Amino acid sequence: MGGFILVDSALGEGTTFTVMLPVCAVGRAEGPSDPAAIAKTDEASAARPLAMGETPTVLIVDDEDPIRVFAARALRKAGLRVLEAVSGEQALEVIATRSEPIDVLLTDVIMPGMDGYTLAQIVRRDHANLRVIAMSGFQEDAILAGRNNEVEVSFLAKPFTLAELNGKVRALLQPAGRR
Repeated sequence: MGGFILVDSALGEGTTFTVMLPVCAVGRAEGPSDPAAIAKTDEASAARPLAMGETPTVLIVDDEDPIRVFAARALRKAGLRVLEAVSGEQALEVIATRSEPIDVLLTDVIMPGMDGYTLAQIVRRDHANLRVIAMSGFQEDAILAGRNNEVEVSFLAKPFTLAELNGKVRALLQPAGRR
């Protein structure tokens, strides 16, 4: 319910199965505690399309294929246009070749080469309205986001559910008065 199974296969090299299941919180103080009810809630919020005139574009930057693919599929299912990059350097190439704006940059914090905060600073020089979500499995990175005053950054902790991902992106896409 709400998970993904990714299969990578190459002739003569073998097959890799990546199973991604939603996180299930046990003993929540509010909301449903039944895992099936939680999964249905996540699926419903993930599938609800955004109410906007144009389809927003999200650029996902993560060097970990399973995470990038999971996020891309979830956001596409939610009705967003999604671009992908495996590094900060590749993200800059994607941005440079596009004539249409990118609305949200969803970037991993720790990547080989350019880190996510450096990428956000560089991109925001030319795209001041770009909204940025930094994601990481390390809570220390959230603290670093607070120290970075040059770029306003939202933080998304890994692992995240479909509902958390979509909720964070939706919140940033709302007009300033409606957040």
